[in-house]
Amino acid sequence: MADATRDGFPRAVARVAPVIDEVLGAFAASYELAAIQRRDARPTVTWAIDNELIVEFEFHEPGRSVVRVHDISLLAQLRRRLRSKRLIIEHALTGQ
Repeated sequence: MADATRDGFPRAVARVAPVIDEVLGAFAASYELAAIQRRDARPTVTWAIDNELIVEFEFHEPGRSVVRVHDISLLAQLRRRLRSKRLIIEHALTGQ
C-alpha cells in the first residue's frame, strides 16, 4: 500500500495542480492579491493567498481524493474544471 501511495500521489497532484494554479492565478489577479503559495506535504497539498488557506487537495489511495475549497466563490469553477470520478470537490465548511 505504501508503494502505491508514493506512486499515485505525484500523478494525482499533476492532474489537479495545473487547473487549481490557473483558477487561483486568475482569482488573485482579479483582486490584486499577492502571489499564490503552494505547500506540498504528503498526502496533502495546500494553496494559500496572503497566508490564507484557499484550497486543499487530500490524496487517498485507494479511494477518492478530496479537493476542499475554502473560498465559496471558487467552488463552482473548480467543480466544472476538475470533473473526475476520482475526486470529491467540496466546500471546506459545509462539506457540500
